Amino acid sequence: PINYIVARSISSIHPAVYLPKIGYVVNDAELARQIMRDEEHFSINEAGGLGSLISELWGKTPTLLSMDGEEHHRVKFALLESFKEEKLKQTLQHELIQLTSNLCTELKKGNDVDIAKYIRIQTLRIVSRLLGNTSISDEELLKISGLVTGVMGCIKLTNQYFTKADNAKALGYVNELKKEAKKFFKNPDITNDSLILQLKGLGYKEDKTYGFIAMFLIAGTVTVSSSFPRLLALLIDTGSIQKLKANPGLMESTLN
Repeated sequence: PINYIVARSISSIHPAVYLPKIGYVVNDAELARQIMRDEEHFSINEAGGLGSLISELWGKTPTLLSMDGEEHHRVKFALLESFKEEKLKQTLQHELIQLTSNLCTELKKGNDVDIAKYIRIQTLRIVSRLLGNTSISDEELLKISGLVTGVMGCIKLTNQYFTKADNAKALGYVNELKKEAKKFFKNPDITNDSLILQLKGLGYKEDKTYGFIAMFLIAGTVTVSSSFPRLLALLIDTGSIQKLKANPGLMESTLN
């Protein structure tokens, strides 16, 4: 905690601060982006990286986060078309309209909305749609969200690898996530444009898809559903939300 306070206090002076036994804390978003894209000097598969930690739990199955080499590129480029902006809009149009419609309805009624919980559920619903499941319930999504939170809670900034205790705890969550992944894989009503069907087309059997499905669910939870409520809170606290209301054209630059 003391190291963190010191790092934050001088973050306005230095874009990166070294913390003993932890490493560098990068305070500049643009610098962080450059580091993440510097494949020659930085890799998430090295000790302490998310890919390395994930490999401890799932092995080098097609998770995209823990794979590398030719097989990584084969899977990545085979699925690339599904993540193009126009394709995503086409695939997720119904879910996105429903998401905003339900939220607006509740707010117009004057009801309180737990935006963090709502975004978490709806983000996972969108991820589920990409995996091919269009009928998953809110209860199932909340269960998955809890499992994801459990896994991420086992990752410590001070450790390059899981401790034995954290590894055992994380594997408990992983085993539950595998059960959820099985449901996705065996879903009889899976959509024709699903990522799971594409993985099957690449030759991956059920036991080799658990890591991909689980990590896709995790990615949805720890990215959009974690950052969006914080972004909204920041806009409200700074008063910038009023500028956004007056000029909706600023939405894209705000999200970027």
